[in-house]
Amino acid sequence: MPDLLTHLCAAQLLRRGLLARRFPLFALGTILPDIISRPIHILFPSAYPFVQPLHSPAVCAVYCALVSLLFVPPIRREAFACLLAGAALHLALDACQRQVGPEYLWLFPFSWRPGSIGLFWPEQALFLLPATLAATAAVSALRGRRARRAAAGMDGV
Repeated sequence: MPDLLTHLCAAQLLRRGLLARRFPLFALGTILPDIISRPIHILFPSAYPFVQPLHSPAVCAVYCALVSLLFVPPIRREAFACLLAGAALHLALDACQRQVGPEYLWLFPFSWRPGSIGLFWPEQALFLLPATLAATAAVSALRGRRARRAAAGMDGV
């Protein structure tokens, strides 16, 4: 699994529209699958077969819906949409990694067949973390500069 910082950097790089307006919810969605499943897996390693479905799209949608119920009714739909978009980004990044052990169950509960695209090993995300953080900071700085110029009315200059 790409680490939590990599997931958060990916969220920052995709920050646009509704995702920018409710960015904390989108960012929470990108780390929510690991926040829910990893503590159980770490404390009870033998429970992994029961924890494995927590990284499936169907189960992610359920706990995103449950978390969105914690928000006031006027923003529940936006909260759910942002949490679910973040969780989808998380799952997309996780799908790109190779697995040595059990893979994620993408079609659970309809299928127990695991799978992944296998573009990189999980530890490669950690090795690339400094470059990922630098790229995210550079893109964020450029966006901030562009926003300040637009606010000052110098967008076309």
